[in-house]
Amino acid sequence: MKRALALVERDMRKFRRSPALLFASLVLPLVQLVILGNAFGGNIKNVNLGVVNLDHGPESVDVLERVRAVGANAKTFLPTDYGDEGSAVRDLRNGVLGAVLIIPQHCSSTTSRTSH
Repeated sequence: MKRALALVERDMRKFRRSPALLFASLVLPLVQLVILGNAFGGNIKNVNLGVVNLDHGPESVDVLERVRAVGANAKTFLPTDYGDEGSAVRDLRNGVLGAVLIIPQHCSSTTSRTSH
């Protein structure tokens, strides 16, 4: 397991140090999504999003703040908090939600270790 984490850490360092790779990996798919989204029917609005935060660390709080900001301003999706994965997935399968965002336990501690 340590070897796998070492490989992931090495690749993340390479990824951060290469602006071209960062641009190609993050910006180009977003541009493609916007272009194709507009070509096939316009904007996505008011998608019910279930949010399950099992971490409660600083990175997960930051992600949730950004999700709520998009929900409040652009109204692309409307976030709803859930206490556990089971109820969120059940509502997704029943059509109550359009998507579920699950932030796993220890996500913040993993992110902190690999971002150095």
